[in-house]
Formats: sequence, C-alpha cells, structure tokens
Amino acid sequence: MAITGMVILTLGTVVFLTEESSMIIITILYAIKMVGVSLGLMNVTTSGMNSLPLDKMSHGTAVNNIFDRYILH
Repeated sequence: MAITGMVILTLGTVVFLTEESSMIIITILYAIKMVGVSLGLMNVTTSGMNSLPLDKMSHGTAVNNIFDRYILH
C-alpha cells in the first residue's frame, strides 16, 4: 500500500498546472496528493515503529512526532 500511496502522491504532484487552472482543479489535485501522503506514510510509519525494540519505542515515538510536526507539515 505504501507504493500505491507514493504513486498517487506522484500523480497528484506531477500534473502540470497553468496560470489558468481553476481553484477546483487545484483543490482536487491537492486532495489526491494528500490521499497519497496518508496511504504512503501510514504504512511506512507503522513498519518503522514495529522494527524498533520495545526499550527504544518511546524514542521512536518522540522522533516520529518531531518529524510529523516540524518536517512533514
């Protein structure tokens, strides 16, 4: 599902917008892009957290929160 999400993200990003693009087209492309982000990152985050040993889980959660708050948004 992560690959599907990244493909959707790419399709929503690569589409060429012009100066004449309407707000509806821009909104639809942004929604497609956000669906791709959610499908891709949800699985990657879960897989990454599952690979951590239990004693490192709290550190992984903290790093995930930092990335989510400051880098992804």
